[in-house]
Amino acid sequence: MHSDPVPDVVGTSTMGSPGAFTGARKGGKKGLIEQAHKGTIFLDEIGEMPVQLQARLLRVLEEREVMRVGSDGVIPVDVRVISATNTNLEAAIARGAFREDLYYRLNTLIIHIPPLRSRTDDIAALAEEFIQHYCRKLGAPPKRLTEEAVQALQAYPWPGNVRELKNVMERIVISVDSQVVDARDVSALLYHGSGDEGRARQAGQDRQARQAGTEGKAGTEAGVNTGAGAGAVGEPEPLSDIELRAIDRALKAAGGNRTLAAKMLGISRTTLWRKLRALR
Repeated sequence: MHSDPVPDVVGTSTMGSPGAFTGARKGGKKGLIEQAHKGTIFLDEIGEMPVQLQARLLRVLEEREVMRVGSDGVIPVDVRVISATNTNLEAAIARGAFREDLYYRLNTLIIHIPPLRSRTDDIAALAEEFIQHYCRKLGAPPKRLTEEAVQALQAYPWPGNVRELKNVMERIVISVDSQVVDARDVSALLYHGSGDEGRARQAGQDRQARQAGTEGKAGTEAGVNTGAGAGAVGEPEPLSDIELRAIDRALKAAGGNRTLAAKMLGISRTTLWRKLRALR
């Protein structure tokens, strides 16, 4: 049974044909799926997609056609879909939060990507790429991570995976004045005096011992290395000093524009104003 064409609204805002609403563009505006014709579209966090939108996506995949909002013209599309999620989709199906038919339509080839904490060898290259990216983006001088800084990053459990690592690198570019980033800078941003730093460092030392093939002597190896690790990390700076440096650097990068600086820092303009009053 042939169903009606589906408006191309997945992940985009579209305009309709004349008469759909005031100011609408003649013939409508291409949505993301139409723009991806003969190519690939990536749908991140597919598990968070509302059920109603899931039904529309399924019909697009089945019928291979879309219709612009406000238009009555059917547009054929040939699109490869790659989706990603951290959600257990089988459990979501059982709860009624994800359509089983869409799951099996998308579930052609599965690529499992382990969490960042399970592939610590990737951290150095990713951190280097992210930190240089934000140096260029924010107009900051290039920064270099010391070996101890990389070890501190590798010892951290990264509950937010690659997104968290990317965020930390952006914060380092904003808040660290020196062009050489050491373990103390990294730890100050990762832990904020939470008490987890020592446990993370111990876990990193145990991992290094296992990689060296001395799992049975992990405790001894950790004991030998603890002094060096503690000396490299040092005592965290007061959080107020870190915040003030981050704000000053963001304001400098934003040319004094507080709205833009607040956006860089991930806070509201009002919060930025309050922090400036409190810290200065």
